[in-house]
Amino acid sequence: WKVDRDSPTDTHRHLSHLIGLYPGYAITSYDPSIQGKFTNRQVIDAATVSLIHRGNGTGPDADSGWEKAWRAAAWAQLGNATEFYHELS
Repeated sequence: WKVDRDSPTDTHRHLSHLIGLYPGYAITSYDPSIQGKFTNRQVIDAATVSLIHRGNGTGPDADSGWEKAWRAAAWAQLGNATEFYHELS
């Protein structure tokens, strides 16, 4: 999650690699002076790209219920109210 390398064709719904975004807070509170060489913005952008690439619940493996709530919570952690609402509607 530290580097913007997620594959745009990987729409599988699992978000376990984003546990630092939700339910954790390591991504949104990332501090480059403590944790590494990337900026806070780079880490958040990489998590955002990964979340987008994992689909919106309309991919081949669609939604499994819990995943939709997890995706909504991840968008909330990123401060994206539009995507948060989309996941729950």
